[in-house]
Amino acid sequence: MDVSLLDESKTPVKDITEEVEEESDEHLLVFTPSSAALMTYTYGDKDANNFPIGITGSLKTFVSGTGTLQVVLRHQPPVNGMRQKNGTATPGSTDVDVTFNVTVSN
Repeated sequence: MDVSLLDESKTPVKDITEEVEEESDEHLLVFTPSSAALMTYTYGDKDANNFPIGITGSLKTFVSGTGTLQVVLRHQPPVNGMRQKNGTATPGSTDVDVTFNVTVSN
């Protein structure tokens, strides 16, 4: 699965995927399902420091049902010359926060 990041508030729509890839050491996509029993996301890409990015990965479903999938783009730039990104969603600020309704049919 590849993620495309489109800024639909712009006309024409702006694709910011390349910018996130170029600044991968400062960005992290976080995927949070409403239930881990419904689905999980596994990262398929890493930045130069071996931390996940989230542009590429796999989503695995387990049971049929409904729920949500929250996708958050975290911006984790260096602060005072020190790297913030550590592989978790904690440091930095939120650039994008979107929740999708999901129906899984297995």
